[in-house]
Amino acid sequence: MSESEDEGEMAHRLPPHYLVVDDQKPTRAYILSGSVQLSVSNKLVLLARGRSISKAVDVALGISSKLGGRASVREIKLGSDQLSSGRYISTIEISMEAEDG
Repeated sequence: MSESEDEGEMAHRLPPHYLVVDDQKPTRAYILSGSVQLSVSNKLVLLARGRSISKAVDVALGISSKLGGRASVREIKLGSDQLSSGRYISTIEISMEAEDG
């Protein structure tokens, strides 16, 4: 199973307020999707692995900017996952909340 197949499986078993950031879409698409999610539920968790980590950070900053500072990062978790090939890959989980208003 490839790295992208592992990410696809990960996305299918997550709650709706989770957004998996990968290299499949442009950054602005994730910013729009995340902004809508924060408007609906006031919480969002961005997940990324490997080379997509920098994109997830850009998405978090873009969402905060798009919402005029009403969204903020509450927690950042760093870790690693073992792929089916046995290799390890770095992970990031960015928890965001939107303030009412």
